Amino acid sequence: MGSLRNGTERGLLHEEEKEEPILMEQSQRFCMFPIRYPQIWEMYKKAQASFWTAEEIDLFLDFQHWETLSESEKHFKGGMMPGLTFSNELISIDEGLRCDFACQLYSLLQKQLLYMAKISSHCA
Repeated sequence: MGSLRNGTERGLLHEEEKEEPILMEQSQRFCMFPIRYPQIWEMYKKAQASFWTAEEIDLFLDFQHWETLSESEKHFKGGMMPGLTFSNELISIDEGLRCDFACQLYSLLQKQLLYMAKISSHCA
């Protein structure tokens, strides 16, 4: 972000950033609680609740459903798996880069969690 600014803007915006509470360095803060910014925490919890987890899905009937597919359907679905696995790997690499970016951009732990929850919803 800073590298995109020209020299005249950099000094002015840098001073403004020093006054922004969410961008201020908080090196003494290693714990989430007590919550300092309840609105950010609520946004994080909403983002967290918006995507499913494996425990929420009943996979019991999957094998039976698989057995009802024709051979061509099984072949098609089986052929999709390597492509999906590869694309998920690319997304995971991108997710790691974005998480590094979030940690550098947001010193506020709650803001990092919200940003990473948004990213991880694309990688499930």
